Amino acid sequence: MTKTARALITYDAVLRTVCSLLGLNVQAVSTLEERRKQAVIAIALALPVTLVFALVNYYQFHFEELAQAEIIVAVLFLLPAFLLLNIERAIRWAESLILWYGIFISSALIVYGGLEGSGVLWVFTYPFLAFFIKGQRLGWLYCLAWVAVCWLAVKLLGNLPHAWQYPDAYVGQMIPALLFYSTMAAAFNLVRARFEEMLHDKVETNTARARAYLDQLQFLAQHDEVTGLPNRNRLNVLLEEAIAQCNPAQEAIVVIDLRLERLFEISNILGERGGDLLMESIARSLQDRYGKIGCLGRCAATSSVFSTRPICKIPSLASWPKRCLISR
Repeated sequence: MTKTARALITYDAVLRTVCSLLGLNVQAVSTLEERRKQAVIAIALALPVTLVFALVNYYQFHFEELAQAEIIVAVLFLLPAFLLLNIERAIRWAESLILWYGIFISSALIVYGGLEGSGVLWVFTYPFLAFFIKGQRLGWLYCLAWVAVCWLAVKLLGNLPHAWQYPDAYVGQMIPALLFYSTMAAAFNLVRARFEEMLHDKVETNTARARAYLDQLQFLAQHDEVTGLPNRNRLNVLLEEAIAQCNPAQEAIVVIDLRLERLFEISNILGERGGDLLMESIARSLQDRYGKIGCLGRCAATSSVFSTRPICKIPSLASWPKRCLISR
């Protein structure tokens, strides 16, 4: 193996490990209805909290700029997001509006600081919101965008009037803290996503088993368990359909009752399984030879019935067993 091949194998192994740790290989199993409910929960929590804090900041602490920014962001992002949730195709746009609301609110809290700079404490809730709404893969993208916007807000908007002045050491610790909280939120969401994925797989497996069991029951309700041929109930339906399609003036249907003699004695000699194999062999032989011109079924343990399709002329039945009953 060449060095290039070993390097590619190592790179692939490292990439798989990183993707597994970050949860990038987790399959999204949430339905649109589940995503809509999650978005409704986020809006139901964010909207009243934002409006209450905006009123408190405006009337009690006289942070007019911060209060106005909170109200404007809530109205411009959360209300349209709530309306879009009623449109199935627009759910992902509603989710994006909720997360952009979080980014702008975080920027406002970082720039203006709130009460003695305590507003920044609310910023660290954003990663949990991002992973809750968008899942593992897109959650990382929104968290990285959130970190970049927060850093730009501190660097570029810190000179605005009434902006909160952070110490240089505080700014240096902010980015690692934001990344750390993003990692923690990703870890918690990864556990949730793995559980949902496992639960989804179990539900799919159990549903497939139940469906297969139901199909088997429906098949056995109309077919013989040993030979797989139509039983009496199914034969009655097939005969009614054939009679309905038959023209009485020109066509006829031949129904043949085949009775196997001494089948019980043979089963006693060969055993129950041997008798079943004999019936399977007889049914398969008859089906292969005459299945193209009619329908073969089993009405009882020793009785089988053959019904032809509507025919204009009765064919020769010399090749059939002599001990049979023919009726029209």
